[in-house]
Amino acid sequence: MQRVGTCLRVKMPSLLFTDDNSELVEIHSTYLQEQGYHVETACDGEVALEVLKKTPIDLLVTDVVMPGREGLETISTVREIYPNLRIIAISGCLLYTSPSPRDRG
Repeated sequence: MQRVGTCLRVKMPSLLFTDDNSELVEIHSTYLQEQGYHVETACDGEVALEVLKKTPIDLLVTDVVMPGREGLETISTVREIYPNLRIIAISGCLLYTSPSPRDRG
C-alpha cells in the first residue's frame, strides 16, 4: 500500500496471461487492465518463461492446450523456478464424447 494524500493506494497485482488464441488474450487483458491490473501477455509457454525472467509477476494465467510448450509443461517448469507464484490453468478445449444409447434413440 502507498499513501497518496489522505488516501491509501493499493498496488494491484501484476499478471501474465498466456494463450495461443490472440482474441482471448486481447479480450481478457483489456478487461483486466480496465480493472487496474498490470497485464503482460504471452502467446505460448516459451514466451511466458521469457516474460517471467524479465518482469515481476504475481499471477500466471495459462491455457493448458497450446502448440509448442503446452500449459502443463509450462506450469511444471514455472513451479521449479518460481515455487511461490500463483497459477490458474484454463482451457477452452472441447472434448467429444459419444452419445449414450439413450441419446441415439
